[in-house]
Amino acid sequence: MKLVVVDQRGGLLPFASLAARQGFEDVAGYVHNPLDTGLHEGLFPTRLRSPLALGKHLEECDPAGTVVVVSGAVQVADSARDRGLYEAAGGRDVETPASLFGTFAALLRERGFRVFGGARFSDAFEADFGAFKAWAQHRCRRRAVRPERGGVLVREEGWWDGRALRLRTAWTYAHTAQPWQSFMVGGSASGGLAPWDRVLELVTAEEPYEGPISVLLTPDGHLVRVLFRPQVPGLYALLGLLRAPIPRLLTWSAGIEDDELLALGSLRPLPEGTAVHELGPRIVPFDVKEEPDGVRSTGKQELFGWAAGMDSDPDPCLWQLRNGLLRAKVDAPLELDLPGEVLTEVLQTWKQNRRSWGR
Repeated sequence: MKLVVVDQRGGLLPFASLAARQGFEDVAGYVHNPLDTGLHEGLFPTRLRSPLALGKHLEECDPAGTVVVVSGAVQVADSARDRGLYEAAGGRDVETPASLFGTFAALLRERGFRVFGGARFSDAFEADFGAFKAWAQHRCRRRAVRPERGGVLVREEGWWDGRALRLRTAWTYAHTAQPWQSFMVGGSASGGLAPWDRVLELVTAEEPYEGPISVLLTPDGHLVRVLFRPQVPGLYALLGLLRAPIPRLLTWSAGIEDDELLALGSLRPLPEGTAVHELGPRIVPFDVKEEPDGVRSTGKQELFGWAAGMDSDPDPCLWQLRNGLLRAKVDAPLELDLPGEVLTEVLQTWKQNRRSWGR
């Protein structure tokens, strides 16, 4: 099985690097934002540097034996690179659609590729808060809000296999002023705050979907967003809970241990050229590339990566996370990117809401 990762800003490149070590025949990655194309250089086999190269690679792939993972926010598609991405999937209309990544995914599904993530109906909600607000009110009987940065939000997630919602999880996380700063804690969920019956109505025969679905809410149940694409760093939190290689996730043969929780936090950036010798299984590097003498940080991103800790209770998860940072073999200290009071607030909100998720 081959894997092609198509990402807007590069957050899925660690996913591609992990997949390259976990049994895929070939892994190719494309980053739409040209500023991020140096990330994870040399850490997976095929780097696609332009939409033209992506289109040629897809033409050479057998759709029946290729999985494509798509993640990108809605944007106004008006550049040559946007047009190239649309054409790489087979788009031929005169106007490039504003729902760029959702349309890209839909076109590949029509060609027979198995695609995780990317949906035009989700893009429409991201582009038009008024439409999302109306849907929340009339279909869900909920308020839709735009919370201020700061405080804690809830993310409930499941993976739709085309027939049922699987791998359900629930998380509390810091809604920080800087989007790259993150801390979240959570685990498997059997209940929840999200109106899942209404969310799943969005998946229709006219636009089929396979992959993750995230519902973001305030702790008192108001809707914030509904997303049909892999979320970073939430994807790496899920992989930590699964304890299974990526091929098992993408073939629906992985499960979650019900009694385990995971905490995951972002790490401060390291100076350019810092040698990364050994990180351990629960640290996911982002701002790295392969050099002739080994893996080194590029020093060009707002964070180095993410670290996780696991336990059956939330507080020891944080202790396990910090202990893992101390054991890592890196030529500079690894540090969490958020103050202790933010971490405490996230943990407390999880404890207050855990019964909603059957924990």
